[in-house]
Amino acid sequence: MPPPKPKCGRRSPAVMSNPAIASPDPASPASPGSVPADSQNRWIVVPAAVEEVMRIRPTTTWVTREATADFTFDGLAIKSGTTIHLFCESAGTDPGDAGDAGPGDAVAGFDITAGERRPHFGFGGGIHYCLGHYVARTDMCEALTVLARRLRDPRADGEAAWLPDSGNTGPIRLPVAFTPGH
Repeated sequence: MPPPKPKCGRRSPAVMSNPAIASPDPASPASPGSVPADSQNRWIVVPAAVEEVMRIRPTTTWVTREATADFTFDGLAIKSGTTIHLFCESAGTDPGDAGDAGPGDAVAGFDITAGERRPHFGFGGGIHYCLGHYVARTDMCEALTVLARRLRDPRADGEAAWLPDSGNTGPIRLPVAFTPGH
């Protein structure tokens, strides 16, 4: 059995490219859910960042189910026994979804300041919702807080290598350069 994958690895490129996390503005006031990033009182909105990365880069890119009865979805007839792939990743980034913005607006963009969004499928849904989602969210919040303190100006430092997109995915190699912090 392979070792467990770190939860933050798949999300690192999105987080590194976000200036609110990579280089927090020391003049920004703390907002609800914020945590101090370092001793200079810089603030980052960690819980919002965790939810946003789970929306655009969930660990599980798709789940597979089997139809147990004949049904029609959005005009498509699906027979009992049909294998169905549900794409968690695209569900959180569909620009045609008017749930967060108008059709065609930048729903897909990474924005930790966007406020309330529709629930994402990063931890599954319904009876298949991850029982450990609170632990995973807490782990990711703690990891981002520590990384924000210790890794200033994170940036890609070479080409990343990824596991194949086959349900669960993540980096095999993700070279990162940074300026040491506290």
